[in-house]
Amino acid sequence: MNLLQSPDRQCVGLGKPFLNGVSWLMSLRRLAESIADALPSDIARDVRNNSRVVVQSALEKMDLVSREELDIQEKVVQRTRQKLEALEARVAELEEALRTRST
Repeated sequence: MNLLQSPDRQCVGLGKPFLNGVSWLMSLRRLAESIADALPSDIARDVRNNSRVVVQSALEKMDLVSREELDIQEKVVQRTRQKLEALEARVAELEEALRTRST
């Protein structure tokens, strides 16, 4: 099998504008397995270990957040939006009261 092809003979990452996270990881795993199968076992083990370190380092540099952190921030933004909408409504009421009082 060509290293750039998945088992279903579609080029990894091609034919789709973007791969979701799971698809991307599965494609990367298939590529790594294909490379490992083509190498002698001791070299494959070294490549696997080095690749893991390189990928982990790259992911750390991306400054990613966990799903839990993202969910917390979504809740904070939602509460802030609700407070803002309430304040906007209150300001509109006060402006209307001020207009009716001055006329």
